[in-house]
Amino acid sequence: VEGVAALGFPYPTVFAWAAALAELLGGVLIAVGLLARAASAFAAFTMFVAAFFRHKLLQQTIAFFGISPVSAEVLEEWGNPERAAVYLLIFLALLLMGGGKYSLDRLVRK
Repeated sequence: VEGVAALGFPYPTVFAWAAALAELLGGVLIAVGLLARAASAFAAFTMFVAAFFRHKLLQQTIAFFGISPVSAEVLEEWGNPERAAVYLLIFLALLLMGGGKYSLDRLVRK
């Protein structure tokens, strides 16, 4: 909750619980292929916030190319955005493609 509050979200407890549910329940739903697109949309939003607001992916990319140099201490404070960015791309792909051939979504639709 403190981390969400530090990002400036209103009602940080609500948003922290929403992020936790998107990751936990969304991960389970994606794993079994039930409501995979909806679950991946929520998880993608969570990873977007993590990559771009918590880990400052855009600012780190600009600093990497030397456009706007940033001190090593600030980079260390921001953390590593790579994992959140990779998960974001994976969830966006699942959002576009759906659960797949062996998902429960497909079985339910039949």
